Amino acid sequence: MSTKLIACALAGILALQAHAAQEPVASKGDPRIRFVDYDPNNVVTIYGKVGASTMILFEPDEQLVDMVGGDTDAWQAASTGKRNGVFFKPAVKAASTNIQVVTNKRAYNFDMRLAPPKETAYLTVRFRYPAAEHAAEAKTKAQERIEALLDHARAVRNRDYTVQGAGELSPVEAWDDGAVTYLRFPARSQVPAIYAAAGDGDQLERVENITVASDGTVEVQAVRRKFVLRSGSIVACVFNEGFDANAPRPATKTSSPNVERVVKGEKR
Repeated sequence: MSTKLIACALAGILALQAHAAQEPVASKGDPRIRFVDYDPNNVVTIYGKVGASTMILFEPDEQLVDMVGGDTDAWQAASTGKRNGVFFKPAVKAASTNIQVVTNKRAYNFDMRLAPPKETAYLTVRFRYPAAEHAAEAKTKAQERIEALLDHARAVRNRDYTVQGAGELSPVEAWDDGAVTYLRFPARSQVPAIYAAAGDGDQLERVENITVASDGTVEVQAVRRKFVLRSGSIVACVFNEGFDANAPRPATKTSSPNVERVVKGEKR
């Protein structure tokens, strides 16, 4: 065979492979249960059987929007109760057609065929979504990195705090990282209004920029000599015994150079 003929033959094979339909793979336990990875550029072949239905399941949060077929008389179709899947059932022998399904997230193309004699028809086909799973995994890892950096940013620099006044307002723990003061209150307790001493005097200013972490720790975006906690007429004072007015404040507003703290509403 000449080189040109070989090249033409290979090109033809590659062209056929490029347009080949994608067939779901059988589960290890039962070949009638199939799995297929979602690819928007592939047509999925579904083998059915007269007298039996095939259930195709999408992602749990997907909802069927539209469904059309080339020969709707040959194949009966219906949506699942939660509308995250469809049922197909061949109505006549030798039925072969295409069916297109659109959900709120994706579009699917199916090549509907009758299973050859002695071959297994599909009873259930479950779609898998590698791209979505990889994106979710990457998002989780990114969040874990952020949490690790924030944990480092909340590293303890000073725990030398004392409390005077009403015990019901007192935090069970207080510390700072050189940029932020952390006050941990008892579980399910109401966070009091927090005031900070302005400079070295007794003048107080209301602290507006506070956040509450997922563990209930109150983060005060300042390190001061004294904080005053108020709830109506009840008062408690938190004293920073290790306060150093000359201590340098990190440029990132945290104790970590890798984490920059941005306070909501604060001009940058």
